Amino acid sequence: MDEFVDMNEALEIIRQLQEDHPDLYRRIAELRDGIRCGYANGRSGSVVLCRAGRYRQLYWVDEHGNVLTRDAPYILNLMKCTPDTPAAPLPADHNAVVMQVKHAFEREQASRQAEQQHTLALTKAQRYVLDELRALYAESDDALRRQIAVLDAAFQQPLTRPAIRTALNRIRRESLTGRAPLEALTQLYHLYGMEPFLPQTADHGATNETLACIVCSEGFVKQV
Repeated sequence: MDEFVDMNEALEIIRQLQEDHPDLYRRIAELRDGIRCGYANGRSGSVVLCRAGRYRQLYWVDEHGNVLTRDAPYILNLMKCTPDTPAAPLPADHNAVVMQVKHAFEREQASRQAEQQHTLALTKAQRYVLDELRALYAESDDALRRQIAVLDAAFQQPLTRPAIRTALNRIRRESLTGRAPLEALTQLYHLYGMEPFLPQTADHGATNETLACIVCSEGFVKQV
């Protein structure tokens, strides 16, 4: 048995199913989220597919919910079976394991989304000065590190003052490094009374496009 299912092979199977058995393909495509099944393949654990918007992740976990692999081609190979393969009762703790995976996926998705939004929100000049501050932080004493930490937080917030944007662009344009960006940012901080950035705690109203869900899950049984 091959250890992996080539993704092109998987796509070809789906295409062939759509052409040869359109009714079955449509039935599968219209299945509700959360569907589950089990079958005996000599292994244990569960496969769980999670989705949040366009982000999808496939997991194979052991009976305690510990991730064994996220490698989709490998997992698809584990799941290979024929139309005649009989179903088997799900493992006793399958639902609890699936929910554990979902919670881990939600934390991962929240972290991933926050990182993406934060990266997109920063200008090139902001990213430049923050990189310089963090490089200086690594080689500074505790007193200077506290100063750098304050500036790092302050210059992550949205730049509403054109003068600050202009100043940061100049720092980047002149490729200032070392203590020079620190001194320039300190002057800006005091000149404009910048306060450290505090994360927003308001509920922005999550949509169905960002809510995590279980698309499907499958429990492996060693024997029936």
